Amino acid sequence: MMNISKSSRILELYKMLQMGQVVNKQEMAVIYKVSDRSIQRDLDTIRNFFSDQCVKKGVIQEVEYDKKLNGYHLITEDVEYLT
Repeated sequence: MMNISKSSRILELYKMLQMGQVVNKQEMAVIYKVSDRSIQRDLDTIRNFFSDQCVKKGVIQEVEYDKKLNGYHLITEDVEYLT
């Protein structure tokens, strides 16, 4: 894959997570021709976005590492508010 902008890379990672795919940091670094650390920062950016959206949408979405899957995936759960 050719070099793409950071924002495009983050959006592609976001899309992968939303589609239920597992994101392997090392593989993505090779594909996007960046360091593992750059992919980690991208995942942190996505985590921060999900954190901000939780308050607005009432849905918790978290990017978690799964050792069995050897990568990151999206966990989604509804927030129940007390009345």
